[in-house]
Amino acid sequence: MESWFPEMVKMADAVLLVADLTDPDAASVLDGIQGRLKERKVELVRADTDIPPPYFPFRKRTLLAANKIDAEGAPRAFEELGLVLDGPFERIAVSAASGRGLETLRRAVFGLLRVVRVYSKIPGKKAEKDSPFALRVGSTVMDMAKAVHKDFSEKLQYARVWNASGLDGLRVNRDYVLSDEDVVELHI
Repeated sequence: MESWFPEMVKMADAVLLVADLTDPDAASVLDGIQGRLKERKVELVRADTDIPPPYFPFRKRTLLAANKIDAEGAPRAFEELGLVLDGPFERIAVSAASGRGLETLRRAVFGLLRVVRVYSKIPGKKAEKDSPFALRVGSTVMDMAKAVHKDFSEKLQYARVWNASGLDGLRVNRDYVLSDEDVVELHI
């Protein structure tokens, strides 16, 4: 492991470990990575762990993607990996070649990052669904306005929100907490 790697992990939002199930040394390699990170005070924790701010740079929510699950002997290697590897994180079996488990991994990584996708809408036009704003879970309309432009946050009067929960252009204030896939129309 390069000497700069633990410092890069400290700056990351989360960690995704990838293991090759056809490699008989996969567990020891991952254990070594975990050990080197611990030496630099980086602790890998479960995806559902709440990390208070003082511990943020040193505790990282982690998933383990075990690749090549469709190879001969891989299911047994996957089980052994769970027994040998000392890690509290979730393991997901995938195959990059066949696509097996990749959708599960995609959803798990999205959950691991703890973000919501919020779409902007210009008044009188359709929502721009091709480029959402990625905001942290718990973000408000004001956080989105700041993400759009500092002038929006300074001049924001109100917003309208559409979502799958039934809001259909409801006028909300700056403190309204946004959910995944909300459509927001900012009024300045």
